[in-house]
Amino acid sequence: LRKAIESSLRRLDTDYIDVLQLHGPRQVVPGIIDEVDQLKAAGKIRRFGVGAESLASAKAWLQVAGVDTLQVPFGVLDPQAATEIFPLAVELGVDVWVRGVLGGGLLSLADAGNERVRSDDKFPLIQDLAMIARRADVSVFRLAVDFVRSFPEVSTVLIGIQSDRHLDDNLAIMDAPPIEQSVIDEVYEVLARWVGDHEQL
Repeated sequence: LRKAIESSLRRLDTDYIDVLQLHGPRQVVPGIIDEVDQLKAAGKIRRFGVGAESLASAKAWLQVAGVDTLQVPFGVLDPQAATEIFPLAVELGVDVWVRGVLGGGLLSLADAGNERVRSDDKFPLIQDLAMIARRADVSVFRLAVDFVRSFPEVSTVLIGIQSDRHLDDNLAIMDAPPIEQSVIDEVYEVLARWVGDHEQL
């Protein structure tokens, strides 16, 4: 860990890292916090976080003192973190970062009319969300991003960018004022019905 940090500091040409985040550790790593505390004391890192691959992993890391940020999958297609992770993270003072806001590409496939998305279990939910977006005269992407932004527990939203157009579209969405709360409320209602009918969501 220390060797990796020293290499990063050299490549970044800086004296410290704002947030050191472990990427998808399979389990809580004993002793990692002792090393992190030493790196913080030495001024090499400011904050420590974990990018959890699952909610079970996120819950486990929330039990570890010294975690400052927690990255979890969360969005209109995967809303479980709102009830399973957010309350505890807020109670512990851990910043919540979210990824998978656009459903890991499912919303992009649906928007492009890709037929493969029709076979996905969440296709009916995507159709409901697309109908809400059409009525509100916004893109389904904006609906998805603003849904996530409506949660005050979320401090950072990570959105994938694969092209200049993606960057421009994402910046435009983030610069725009949030869509009306009544539209977000419609999304909550659809999700409440969907989660009730599909326990695997």
